[in-house]
Amino acid sequence: MLQRPVNLIQLSDCHLFADDASHLMGIRTNSAFAHVAAMVKDQEPAIDHILVTGDISQDNSLESYKYCQHVLSAFTAPFSWLRGNHDDMSGLGDAVHQFAPLFPDHIQIGNWVILMLNTQTNGEIHGLLTSEELDRFESQLVAFQEHPTVVAMHHHPVSVKSRWMDDIALRNREAVFTLLKGYPQVQAIIHGHTHQERDIVHQGVRVLGVPSTCVQFQPGAEGFAVDDRQPGYRRLRLYPDGAIETEVCRLPEGSWLPDRSQSGY
Repeated sequence: MLQRPVNLIQLSDCHLFADDASHLMGIRTNSAFAHVAAMVKDQEPAIDHILVTGDISQDNSLESYKYCQHVLSAFTAPFSWLRGNHDDMSGLGDAVHQFAPLFPDHIQIGNWVILMLNTQTNGEIHGLLTSEELDRFESQLVAFQEHPTVVAMHHHPVSVKSRWMDDIALRNREAVFTLLKGYPQVQAIIHGHTHQERDIVHQGVRVLGVPSTCVQFQPGAEGFAVDDRQPGYRRLRLYPDGAIETEVCRLPEGSWLPDRSQSGY
């Protein structure tokens, strides 16, 4: 067992394209992702695992997933992915199998366990945990009761007090917290989808949101609205006794600014 903290890096909502020149809300997402990865490499001398919590691709192309794999393969640390609502891989044919090992159902590092929940609902923007996924989740909670645990998912399981974003949250989120009441080893839930930073406690569980590696959404907005905050990532230090230290790191102010003339993506 590791006697030092586990260093986990969370990236999310990359929205990558086959074409490097393609952009989302005026931001070239492939380039922004590469810049965030370069910042991680510069600022993180020791990494145990890199986790991408969904919306890897914007155009569902094979090339976009290969690009993400290529950028992350430059690290010596292993990496894993979660599916987001934008990650429709059904059109990849047999090529999808090459990425299967990057979608584990859990990760174990030292004494820590990261449980990977698939909240993707085919053809929908909101998230949902199927009964099969909830059963698997519960069986893992039972199996890893002696390990401090982080739960990772794409969709947010707690309101961000933004009407348009909460309309596309995890639909059966209370089922998650009902389950967690019996398993105090869970120290935090980390998620993507909201394109914004947050750190709250809900029903005794710490819930952490992370910036996108490209476009940011304006916190508290009733309707769709982008934000001038910069792309970034979350660093988590997971201590052997179950304690967590975490910080969000962003690219320099003004580096990547969205096109506010667009009303959606």
